Amino acid sequence: LVAVGSGQSLVIKIDKAAQNKGLDAGAVMKKVSATAGGRGGGKGALAQGGGFDLDKAFAALEAALA
Repeated sequence: LVAVGSGQSLVIKIDKAAQNKGLDAGAVMKKVSATAGGRGGGKGALAQGGGFDLDKAFAALEAALA
């Protein structure tokens, strides 16, 4: 689940099944932040950040989850 808030904020929520497969919301957010110019963090199931170029953030998110 990815939610976009007002402005340039982003929240990533990873369910238990995806976590069991090795997906980590904090790691995904770090990849998105590095590419899209924002800041963020988290761990395990939940991460949040802001200040992104949203077009770049969504492209980075697709790449991080591929």
